[in-house]
Amino acid sequence: MATYTPDFDQTAETAINRLEEQESTRSLQTLSPTQREAINLVYSDELIYQQVGADLCLPLSTAETRIRDGLIRLKAVSNIPNPPGVAAYSYSAKG
Repeated sequence: MATYTPDFDQTAETAINRLEEQESTRSLQTLSPTQREAINLVYSDELIYQQVGADLCLPLSTAETRIRDGLIRLKAVSNIPNPPGVAAYSYSAKG
């Protein structure tokens, strides 16, 4: 009778992903409601900065500021070296 042994790497990766997700959720809770709303549009809805501004009826510069300040805050409070998406949506890489 064969005994199933889960792949250790897969198990470890699943655990790490869950911890990172929990850390990200805690970090998002430290943002202001306006920063969180803008960040969620970028990551959940995959909108670019101009679309975030349009969706929130904001000038582009205000949307950019909310996203930039939110990303800075996430980096400051997160125990994760690079919170998910921070490198992909840094201030200098606006869409």
